[in-house]
Amino acid sequence: MADSFALVLGDDEFLVDRRAGEIFTPWKAAATDEYSVEVIDGRAQTVDEASTAISRFAESAQTDSLFGGGAKTVWLRNLNFLGEGRLGQSAGAKEEVERLQGLLGQMAGGDSKILVSGAPVDRRRAFYKWASKQKGFEAIDAKKAGPAAFQQVVEQECEASGVKLSRMALEILRAKLNGEIRMAVEEIRKLITALPAGKTEITEKQVTEEVPEFGEPEFFEAADKFFRGNLADALEAIRRHFFTQKEGRPLLANLLNRNRLMIQVRVLSDSRMLKGSGNRVDAASLKEAAAWAEPWYGDTTKKTPVNVFAQNPYYLGNLAGAARRLTLRQLFDFQTAFVDAFMEMINRPNDHEAVFRELAVRCLAPSGPKR
Repeated sequence: MADSFALVLGDDEFLVDRRAGEIFTPWKAAATDEYSVEVIDGRAQTVDEASTAISRFAESAQTDSLFGGGAKTVWLRNLNFLGEGRLGQSAGAKEEVERLQGLLGQMAGGDSKILVSGAPVDRRRAFYKWASKQKGFEAIDAKKAGPAAFQQVVEQECEASGVKLSRMALEILRAKLNGEIRMAVEEIRKLITALPAGKTEITEKQVTEEVPEFGEPEFFEAADKFFRGNLADALEAIRRHFFTQKEGRPLLANLLNRNRLMIQVRVLSDSRMLKGSGNRVDAASLKEAAAWAEPWYGDTTKKTPVNVFAQNPYYLGNLAGAARRLTLRQLFDFQTAFVDAFMEMINRPNDHEAVFRELAVRCLAPSGPKR
């Protein structure tokens, strides 16, 4: 716990700001009066804005409280020029960071409470190396924490509201949101608000039905039902999709992206490079397969819709379960059918729902895709 001097730096703006807020809240409550508390916004787009933020911080922290007492409580928040971005790389911004370091060195151990937070931060820079040696320093490494950071934040939100979330519901939430923690906080609050009176547990069904897939909120259900292989369910999902939507290309893109991933998952599973059981994918085998594929894929950690190695293992497990119900030939035929559907949508721009209904029948009828 930081006493009167704290530095919170890391790779995730949301997590850094959340942790800094946890430190600042009791500091603010303990302040002698509201005029001795100040929050300085450290976000900047130019060197001049960065200089202004540092100057405001210096003035605030070095000026006595309006009503005496001397001690101030100051938070320099959301510094965004400590990393590798265009502004962070500029000579002017680097000079301002050096100025900040000098100021903080003078303030440490003083009567005032000083908090500085920012993300992303370049850990190779002199400022980070200096900060890491200071009492009250905290590093937030969301990439290293991985799913654990997501789980911790979600569980904290649930606990604060006296609500429980099953392990499977948590995994579904993470898969749908692609591990985006900021989105998770918003969605979990919505789920808590939507709980029926007297209910204190968020179920898998609630997460599945009420949480959109991050980045493609309108088409998760229709794509999910399609790859489950039940024609009637797929047709009903398509009907609901086009009840509010006229455009079918985003849905088709979703189907194409999933199918490409399913082809890769099926090949890796058949070759026994990708291990797992049921709807589970072994994360260690996925990592090993990524290392093997790197000469052809390049950066296997880069998040793209077609890179199987950068996907959430739980999401891949669901795709693997669906892929096992299909042959490679069927998956390839699906891809051909999707391309044909795209051409149909161009020729029938006002009839996309009919194109998708025909696509579903063509692919999911008992006889399978027909060329």
